[in-house]
Amino acid sequence: MVKAKKKKKIKRKSVEVREGKITTMVSDLMEIVVRAKVSAVKFDETGRGWKARGADVRKHMQSIKTLAQQIRMDIQEIVNEG
Repeated sequence: MVKAKKKKKIKRKSVEVREGKITTMVSDLMEIVVRAKVSAVKFDETGRGWKARGADVRKHMQSIKTLAQQIRMDIQEIVNEG
């Protein structure tokens, strides 16, 4: 019978997150997602009769799309440089 080897426990150091350009943009994206969710909840609660809430959700979704595309382009630019 073969004995299983014990896995070594790896002690992980706390990782310090540096706020770089991409990190900041992703944080901004997350904030927009939260705002979109709040608007979506309000839209669901008020129903279809409240068009302004639907417009808010669509506006936030467009912002998410635009910022996500910018993040993708910036990352690709950084990768191509180095």
